[in-house]
Amino acid sequence: MEEEYLRQGKLKKERFKKKAAPAVQVHVRKSKRRCPFILLITVSISFIVSFNGWADPLDIPQLTARVNDIPPLLLANYRADLEARLGRYEERTGHAIVIVALTNLEGQEITSFARKLFETRQLETKGSAGTILILISKREEEVAIETSRHFHRKFLEPETREKVQAAFKRSLAPNGGERGMETGVQTLMEVIDPWFSVLDAPSKASGLVPIFGTQVVALVIFILAPVLGLVTGFLLTISPPVGKLRSWARVVICGCAGSLVAVAMALVLRRLGGISLGILYYSAIAGSIASALTGGLSQFWLSERFTGRRKSEKISTPYIEG
Repeated sequence: MEEEYLRQGKLKKERFKKKAAPAVQVHVRKSKRRCPFILLITVSISFIVSFNGWADPLDIPQLTARVNDIPPLLLANYRADLEARLGRYEERTGHAIVIVALTNLEGQEITSFARKLFETRQLETKGSAGTILILISKREEEVAIETSRHFHRKFLEPETREKVQAAFKRSLAPNGGERGMETGVQTLMEVIDPWFSVLDAPSKASGLVPIFGTQVVALVIFILAPVLGLVTGFLLTISPPVGKLRSWARVVICGCAGSLVAVAMALVLRRLGGISLGILYYSAIAGSIASALTGGLSQFWLSERFTGRRKSEKISTPYIEG
């Protein structure tokens, strides 16, 4: 009896193991199916997020123009005039300046966005002598500057970047617009070359009235250049080393000296963004001509020597009433 009871117990255990085994196998199969599915969802989500991050610069229109005014911030006449002036500036110097104005950045950091835009549009090689990108965000009221390797040294100082950024921010003011944009461009020109300006002044078609201070500086230089030439020629002529020379020698020396003095005056009184080449040429020519004429014609208005009293002349004593 005991042997049969043990035999039946063993049979029950074997039957229980056979019935329980498929359940374990089914459970293992279900777990194996869930893991790849969860992994696939995770990879898909990460790919979508990363793709959206890569695709941000592609949402910006192609930068076919130098002035890309998307909001827009500027009048059409001024935008076309600035586009033409920057084009002529690039032809003369090889420096490409690209201005991009956006409505907003949709929460992105403006500096990193400017860097992505610069790299995506391959602006490093746009200008033969370097490229500068000015990115303006209207809603955030921020300005970012991105440059090629050629201009890295000019923008190393934080004060330089802040100066240019503050100038361009004036275009975001309620009444800034064209005047603020022109101030920003002139400030940028001053950073590139603080002495000479190759960028043309705004034309009448742009609708931008010239700055009063610029007109005053040009008028002062227009008057002072020939006056300084006359003064320089006179001072050189009355000096013994130059006064004893021949006329042609005085003309050469006085002409060169008058030109240098007039040019130095013009550079000291230069306007924001550097002095225009036209004013510089005028100062050199006007100062040179005025000084040369003064030195060359000195024999007609200045006695070459002082003879004093002749021997035959008597000195009359003063009459004093008693």
